[in-house]
Amino acid sequence: MCVLALPTVAANARLERFEATEPHMGSLFRIVLYAPDDATAQAAFAPAFRRVAELDGVLSDYNPGSELSRVL
Repeated sequence: MCVLALPTVAANARLERFEATEPHMGSLFRIVLYAPDDATAQAAFAPAFRRVAELDGVLSDYNPGSELSRVL
């Protein structure tokens, strides 16, 4: 489970639910977040999915080039 915290927004700002799914780690990886608008949500999804891809590159047990595979 992944939880993202966006910067605090004004108390009267209405937050909407946004969801994005990409293939990572041999499965579909879904992120759900609440943001005031689509631009803010997309700005949060991009670095989150980049980080997931980085972790997959390090921790993958099926990618022979990952750090984990080199240790095993």
